[in-house]
Amino acid sequence: MNIALAIMHLFPQAVPLVDFVVQDDSNGNGPYLAVWNLPNDPPTDEELQAA
Repeated sequence: MNIALAIMHLFPQAVPLVDFVVQDDSNGNGPYLAVWNLPNDPPTDEELQAA
């Protein structure tokens, strides 16, 4: 799953690296939502998967 694309689908007005940041620490856990600056609650994993 591409988290950034899923977020852009759910929140088309969102600006990557300003409104949200997806990060991967290369520790085997994969990418995750590191920063969320939108007034809405961040999407759940289930919402991201569905998008």
